[in-house]
Amino acid sequence: MVDGNVLDWNSVNAPGIYSGLNAKNAPADSNAGWINAIAIPTNGQSTFLDVIAFDGGSNRLWLRHMNNGTWFTWASH
Repeated sequence: MVDGNVLDWNSVNAPGIYSGLNAKNAPADSNAGWINAIAIPTNGQSTFLDVIAFDGGSNRLWLRHMNNGTWFTWASH
């Protein structure tokens, strides 16, 4: 499991807990600098990840999916 500081959200490639301050490829509608996230593998495969991300400033939640190593856009909830 990774517990890492993210500089670019597109570089997340393993299950774990992540945080990033003003990292590249963060949710476009995020107003806070810090984003915290949990990356969950699909069926134990790290080429298929789901990320649940949130920030403390707005109480917003974002989801993102990686399919075979390719990241899709963030969706806010």
